[in-house]
Amino acid sequence: MREHGWTRALVDGAMWLLWILNGMGESILEAIMVAHVVDLLFAGSCRGKLSVDAIGEELGFGSLEQSDFTWCGKRIRRASDGTIRLSMTEYYENLAEIQIAKRRKSDTTAELDACEAKKLRAALVI
Repeated sequence: MREHGWTRALVDGAMWLLWILNGMGESILEAIMVAHVVDLLFAGSCRGKLSVDAIGEELGFGSLEQSDFTWCGKRIRRASDGTIRLSMTEYYENLAEIQIAKRRKSDTTAELDACEAKKLRAALVI
């Protein structure tokens, strides 16, 4: 990413930004990309898309989806008027209860044990 001019965002190590200097020496945000495990979410200008395509040539992206796709359990659609619509219906429908031992249910203030915490994290990341 750095070789293609992208910089990692300070607020999130999985977020990358592509800044371009305009004719007046000002930095303009051309594109943003967020990574989640092996999936990338990109938004940006045509110039940013060219950069992502070049990175894809090197890395060999498996597939490219745009306008209507699911990312991290969220359905993202671009409407005909250019607006972006986000739906979490599929995410919600795929959530499952975490089973907790009967003896543990009686104490609602008890902290999760390591096994329960692991199950909860796994359920929340689709």
